[in-house]
Amino acid sequence: MGATPRPDILLVVLDAARADRIGCYGWRRAVTPVLDRLAGEGLRYDQAIASSCWTLESVASLFTGLYPVDHGAHFGSLRLSGDLETLPAWLQRMGYRTIGVSANSAFVGRHTGLHQGFHHLAEVAPEIVPAAEALGGAAGVLPLKDSAGRVAATAEQLLGQVFDSPEPFFLYLHFVDTHLPYYPPQRYAQPFLDGIGAEANELLQTSQDAAAMFGGRMQVRRRDFEILGALYDGALSWMDAALGRVLDFIAGSGRLHGLLSVVTADHGEHLGEQGMMDHAFSLSDTLVRVPLLVNWPGVLERNVVLRDQVQPLDLYPSLVERLAGPQEADRRFPARRGLLPGDAAPFGRPWALAQYTEPVNAALKKRFPGEAVPGQSLSMVRGEGWKLVLAGDGSSRLYCLGLDPGELTDSGPANPERLEALRRRLPDRMTPRVADAGSAVSDTADPDLLERLASLGYL
Repeated sequence: MGATPRPDILLVVLDAARADRIGCYGWRRAVTPVLDRLAGEGLRYDQAIASSCWTLESVASLFTGLYPVDHGAHFGSLRLSGDLETLPAWLQRMGYRTIGVSANSAFVGRHTGLHQGFHHLAEVAPEIVPAAEALGGAAGVLPLKDSAGRVAATAEQLLGQVFDSPEPFFLYLHFVDTHLPYYPPQRYAQPFLDGIGAEANELLQTSQDAAAMFGGRMQVRRRDFEILGALYDGALSWMDAALGRVLDFIAGSGRLHGLLSVVTADHGEHLGEQGMMDHAFSLSDTLVRVPLLVNWPGVLERNVVLRDQVQPLDLYPSLVERLAGPQEADRRFPARRGLLPGDAAPFGRPWALAQYTEPVNAALKKRFPGEAVPGQSLSMVRGEGWKLVLAGDGSSRLYCLGLDPGELTDSGPANPERLEALRRRLPDRMTPRVADAGSAVSDTADPDLLERLASLGYL
């Protein structure tokens, strides 16, 4: 397939958004009409596997087409090398106006090098507004994380500066409303809270301090997870509405380039699975199976569900093929796999890989001295209905996903040959490192970034 005309491109990352909490993926209580419409008018990938369980590694993979071990952006470096040409940088070289809005300014911005290639990347950190000011009334008992609306408003401002340009634009949006803490506007949260009969005093008593749970100082009850899940669904509904606002703004511009929209997540989120919250210390499917929706009217088919396993990191080489031709894509990404139907490369990833390269235990050790903390380097191989997770201490767990979708039972002892077959699928360079006792954070990291990480509880 040769190169196609250059469309405007919208790439959206919904931070910590689980595929299985979105309407088009089967969640009956979801209120996600915008995402559901994108799926109905385009492609929905049923088995999209992120390359990591946290933001920096995963978004760096999305921007480079490389696994974490190859791009090197993790807690040990906290920065993407300037030697790698990112997707925004390549699009800029192709004549695109590259703009973005990141609500995760700790990990997606100038401090980590993920701003490379953007003409302008606005960093719009969420603001926590006290309940009395944000919500009002007797029902307004929780604060508001003012984020999705600010992302949409900033996107409109940036788009207004490029709409009159003859060049196509690339717009990157990074929402964080489904990242802890979950404090959506009351009008989005209340229907879900009413659905579980949650009362005001329960909301105030439900802790969102994941570090306290990991540090062994807090027990999270099933009811707590129900409330957290309702708040999470409200946050997802809020992001959906904000995305719809941006899409309507683009549609009203009269642009003639056409729009290619891609929506995915950097990772998922635990909401009680195996007693876990947040998205650390695990490569469970709850964390690595993410939504992936692609909409390109007039080029791609409508209302198609693709069930082959894919990885979002293949978006970059697929776009190179579509905009510059398959030979250029092969030259830049010799081992690439196809992501869009019709790509010249073999479609999908029969064996998906993921890493949790450098877990940071320093914050837990500092807050909770003497407690055992769960962090280890992890690597994963997933394919043919099986999944193998290797840990830095040399242990492994094998899961048969068809029989054990919750990944509760280690099938390794009963299937040693299967375990070894999957282990051989993991490249040597991705073998998880041996855990150490301290923090893996680089001593040369940006001081401003370290301050931000400390404020978020990472250090």
